Amino acid sequence: MSIVNFSIPKTLEQIISQTIKEKGLASKAEFFRFAAVNYLDEACKLPLNDNFKIGWLSSALDEALYKKFKNRRLPSVKKQLAKLDRI
Repeated sequence: MSIVNFSIPKTLEQIISQTIKEKGLASKAEFFRFAAVNYLDEACKLPLNDNFKIGWLSSALDEALYKKFKNRRLPSVKKQLAKLDRI
């Protein structure tokens, strides 16, 4: 994975930080990855293939799960989906 560094104005950084908190994103990096994929998919109408989208989503999910659970085991799928039966 490549690393990209750039500067943004303080006011934009404050808006981005607030959005990260409100939307539950894990980091600024996740925000900018999401923004780039969304821009390419919507504004540019580039034909991003499903493998790219699935890869990006999988990597974002891996990062979020690692941050939440670190070295702990994930609950079983049955346990994770148990609440859905009650809805």
